[in-house]
Amino acid sequence: PNSIARAIAMAGAASLCALAFVLIFPAAFKFGYVIEIAVLLLTQGLFWLTHSVLPLQMLALGCAVCTPVVVVSLFLEYCIKQKNKAFSEIGWGRLFVESVAILWIAGILSLIGALFISGLLGDIRFLLEMQIFRGVKVTFLLPIILVSIIYIQKFPFFGHVVASDRDFVQFVKKFCSVQIKLGLLAGLGILAIVGYVFIGRSGNNGAPIPAFEIALRRFLEDTMYARPREKEFLFGHPAILLSLAALYRKWPQILHYLLILAVTIGQGSMVETFAHMRSPFILSFIRGLDGLAAGTLSMVAALLGVMILARITKFFGERYGKL
Repeated sequence: PNSIARAIAMAGAASLCALAFVLIFPAAFKFGYVIEIAVLLLTQGLFWLTHSVLPLQMLALGCAVCTPVVVVSLFLEYCIKQKNKAFSEIGWGRLFVESVAILWIAGILSLIGALFISGLLGDIRFLLEMQIFRGVKVTFLLPIILVSIIYIQKFPFFGHVVASDRDFVQFVKKFCSVQIKLGLLAGLGILAIVGYVFIGRSGNNGAPIPAFEIALRRFLEDTMYARPREKEFLFGHPAILLSLAALYRKWPQILHYLLILAVTIGQGSMVETFAHMRSPFILSFIRGLDGLAAGTLSMVAALLGVMILARITKFFGERYGKL
């Protein structure tokens, strides 16, 4: 492709990375343009002077990490605006429509960010896998860490948000002094298993796949143009509805946080798909759209599950009050 067009794509990717940086560290907002120019000069200099793939790999990795961070950060801003609304103002129908709209807006934004990756790696050296995208594991782990940093600056843990270095130190101290109970230990064990499956299943030589999941994959391959990833339509996308339900129904803050991490995983998976240049671009693009469509259907199941759970807890709560 034309080098000037590639340089323009690199400039856009540099802007995306700079935007994510100031969202993670709001104190650096006033230096946003300085940071963007510095990234731009570094990557453009390497590109034009060395003609190596290093700046392309750097920016592609940056886009794969920063796109879900930016998208989820925008979703968190929306959650803050909606935080004080009671569930009685929303209702199940509006919750579903709102969640579907947010899912598709977030998905389209993630696909736009993913375009940078295809534009940067659309090089014969990557298409023939003479060079490869590096940092697949990082694209799964780092967005979770960065979104966690953004989350504690917007939502209160231990009574208040983290707004300064001193607040962060106090947060770490309180976190380290949390009493370990059997329930918490069991929860950490479940998270460890989920983390092993999440990280171990990434890449070409991951953890083994159970037979029922293989059957599900074959069914999706037969019925859809491109099979979406399970971590998107079964995990990340329905978590948007569940996180809004947690917000409106005043569920525990830790549960809302974990659901936001699930949303991050779903959006990050959509973007990471485009890092595999051996797959045609249009296949990855339609795979993302298929994931959004399947995620919409999964939201129906999630909504029914929440409604049933709410009815059960209300039923037993009323019976408990009469005893």
